[in-house]
Amino acid sequence: MKRSREFPRFLVGLGSLIVFPHQITGSSGDTSKPYRKCVRKCVKQVCLNAQYATNPQPVKIPFDENHIFPALAQVPPYLQWMGWDCRDECEHYCMHLQVLHEPDNIRQYFGKWPFHRIAGIQEPASVIFSLSNLAAIYVGYKQYAHRVPSTYVLRPYFQVATVLACIAWISSTIFHIRDLPWTERLDYMAAGATLIMNSVMGLLLLFKIRDPKNVLFAFALGAFVPYIWHL
Repeated sequence: MKRSREFPRFLVGLGSLIVFPHQITGSSGDTSKPYRKCVRKCVKQVCLNAQYATNPQPVKIPFDENHIFPALAQVPPYLQWMGWDCRDECEHYCMHLQVLHEPDNIRQYFGKWPFHRIAGIQEPASVIFSLSNLAAIYVGYKQYAHRVPSTYVLRPYFQVATVLACIAWISSTIFHIRDLPWTERLDYMAAGATLIMNSVMGLLLLFKIRDPKNVLFAFALGAFVPYIWHL
């Protein structure tokens, strides 16, 4: 009886999403006019003006009538090594400047919350969590390898799943240290590979597949299910 009552509610909820779709927007911080104007002014006054470091001039921005930007063009070598340039510094500076002037309206910027950078690391807490997950995977596998005999048929697949999971959390760490196009793709590809492998392992365990001839089919199905879920 309880199931029969919940199912119509599910249909009503699903129907409302289809009939009355909600507008979905991206990060509102980096698309806001004050932020974009601040970045444009910063790039023009600081990055494209070779004399700014020795002769800084006040400029009007949305947050300040006579604002003097710091010498952001002089990017420290360790930040340059991590992929930061003058424009990136302007974007980071204007982001925190807008947060300072709008403390009751904290927005996301480029899909991220405006965290404070530490030693060039954009998301320090996420880096710690990713490394913690990596450590948990490693410790868990060491215990698994100690308790499960080497003759177990699925042991090689667990080893592959462990390697992929470690690669995924290393990629996640790199991405949270510095958000760049290639680090983002690396993170998503590694996470996708881990998801597919975990789906395969679930099929192997659920249907008790032990024949190597059926493993290829499990891999194909394991890749197909996450793809459909993604769609």
